[in-house]
Amino acid sequence: MQFSNKFRTVIEFDFGKHKTTKDIQNNIKTLVHQHGNQTFAGNALKHVNKHVFPAGNASGRPDAEKVLLLITDGQPHDPEVALEEAVKLKKKGVHLITIGAGTEKWISKLKLFLNRLGSKPTHNHQEEFKYLQRITHKLVNDICGSKERQPATPHKCFQEKKDILIMMDGSKSIGKRKFKKVRSFLQDFLSRVDVGSSRIHVGVIEFSDSHTTSIEVSLNQYTTVEDLVAAVAKIMYQGGKEADLLDALRTADSTVLTGSHGDRITAPDTIIIFTDGNYNDEGIPEVLKKLRKRKVRIVSVGVGGQGKNFKQVKVDALAIGTGDVYDLTNLESSEFIDDIAPSTCKMTSCTSAAPKCSPENQDILFLMDGSVNIGSAFFRLGQRFVKRLIDKMTIGKNTTHVGVMQYGSAGRVSHVSRLTTNNLRSQISNQISRMVYMDERRDSDLAYALSIASDTLLNPREKGRDVVSKTIVLITDGDINDFAEVNSMAKTVRNRGIRIIALSNGMNSDYKTYVSSLGLIASGPKEYYRVDNSQFNEVLAELEKTVCISEPQ
Repeated sequence: MQFSNKFRTVIEFDFGKHKTTKDIQNNIKTLVHQHGNQTFAGNALKHVNKHVFPAGNASGRPDAEKVLLLITDGQPHDPEVALEEAVKLKKKGVHLITIGAGTEKWISKLKLFLNRLGSKPTHNHQEEFKYLQRITHKLVNDICGSKERQPATPHKCFQEKKDILIMMDGSKSIGKRKFKKVRSFLQDFLSRVDVGSSRIHVGVIEFSDSHTTSIEVSLNQYTTVEDLVAAVAKIMYQGGKEADLLDALRTADSTVLTGSHGDRITAPDTIIIFTDGNYNDEGIPEVLKKLRKRKVRIVSVGVGGQGKNFKQVKVDALAIGTGDVYDLTNLESSEFIDDIAPSTCKMTSCTSAAPKCSPENQDILFLMDGSVNIGSAFFRLGQRFVKRLIDKMTIGKNTTHVGVMQYGSAGRVSHVSRLTTNNLRSQISNQISRMVYMDERRDSDLAYALSIASDTLLNPREKGRDVVSKTIVLITDGDINDFAEVNSMAKTVRNRGIRIIALSNGMNSDYKTYVSSLGLIASGPKEYYRVDNSQFNEVLAELEKTVCISEPQ
């Protein structure tokens, strides 16, 4: 189908017209551009609702999944109609995937709308025209999935219940332009949150001058994401002379995070602070300590990292560990949502005769380089990458056990999270967030760290774990001081039956010499990756091996 002006929606070819992929491709090549001067996506979706996926079944295949792939480059002239028709399609079970294609400027404006339009935020893609080929693989997986998971038992996924309080710095130090950037990011981020009366509650505070802290949104004020995002879009910049963060934190502790303002005892609390670190820190450590005693997680997001007023040390001081410190400049809302509100999946009943699939029973130990060569920004990147992996993995008593270690110079290895049955996914994630970067100035001793890691894996505390498969996930830049010794130890570890997966991360990770050394340490050529979101699914697939047992006929 092609659409543009209001009455120019045309079905170029219908279901079943072409029998081969080549015929479809040839037909697409011969499509004539309408050259319309307007974008009526709502009218096009109405046409789809009426003629392509009407009530009942249009294609004659009731068991076939219905997918609509919408490709557009501009804000539609009928957005309300588009949203209304999209809701109707999704209620019919149509899987709506959106692609925002165009210039970077247009894509940034489209993000929020497409997130609301698609079936869920992870099924919305944005890319410049010249780079569209980059998302081809993601789209194929999104539309078709993989053959291996087709017969698997379906999952029901949802974001974990929690109360989230957002604090926005509205002082002159931030400035109006950067404040708008924060607000725009929040609109995109919150459009991905599963807001609801029994799900996630979100509150918003703006702070600047002394005693001007404003509760813009209470935790129990909105129960739909549309109303919440609309409210955030209306928050005005205060422009105060200073940032009184102490007053804001006290307001959060005494007012916002209370039952009368919607805080729930059964939901964990998270505070997200957007600041440039230009605040008076007198009295703040005491309030932070009080909030942490209440088990409130505090996340800080640095705003304006390149500016002369930016103070990274004070941004870092708000969070317990570097894993809860972010930089708005390079922050993607899709990555942020995985950390703040990770999804949990539960198995639903299935009556088909498909094979029974379950994650492989295994022990995985993440070994993270804490040397100065990594750099604090890259170390935080590694923390978040590991947390995202863990949030997507199946962790439990009879499935995967996960441990995390950080290593530095000789004799310096820190057990961040130990391999144990009692470790829940949320506990491991919190332990990683609280991990403090060693920033080890001396050469890191990888050979020693590998020996400790292998001994930990081969001498489990839990009974019966000696027979499960073992994996070390090494995260380093590849700048290895004594390669001969490390290579020898890596070979010993592999000969002991432990698989080594190497992830390249750090300031030196682009140098070919360092990269090639990691390839030699890893168990094989396919066991080397980069700490990069584009390779996230590949790494996850390596760690989430499944075992399928067919039912007897």
